[in-house]
Amino acid sequence: MSESVQYIVVRKDLVLKMGIGKTAAQVAHASLGAVVEKGLVDCSDGYYPVLGTNLIRGKDVDVWFKGRFTKLVVYVKTKQKLLNLAQRLDLEKIRYKLIFDACHTMLEPEEEDGSTLTCMGVIPISRDNVPKCLRKLRLLE
Repeated sequence: MSESVQYIVVRKDLVLKMGIGKTAAQVAHASLGAVVEKGLVDCSDGYYPVLGTNLIRGKDVDVWFKGRFTKLVVYVKTKQKLLNLAQRLDLEKIRYKLIFDACHTMLEPEEEDGSTLTCMGVIPISRDNVPKCLRKLRLLE
């Protein structure tokens, strides 16, 4: 069985605005977000969404967790290209998590809710099964 790898896709048009530290934080959010399921907690006055401890399970993810946690941080040039990639992954039935920054520090809001789409974390995939839409992306430098 081949090694599994996780792709993190960053918007290159935002990297200079975010700087190294904020970019690293967004990448960390994307990596974790792609492998953790959100759950619901039953509180006395209703249900609230919270991060649970449930990890996404599957053969490729299990191999990744037991291996080296290999990540490839790659880029697309714009928000639209990231959204196009998300559509392609939907067609391939590959799970991913889009990451939106709250825009409290460095970025200007682009979304109606005051956030900005910064990157995407893709669930770990066997190197043998990585789709072309991910393989063709270049490493972020």
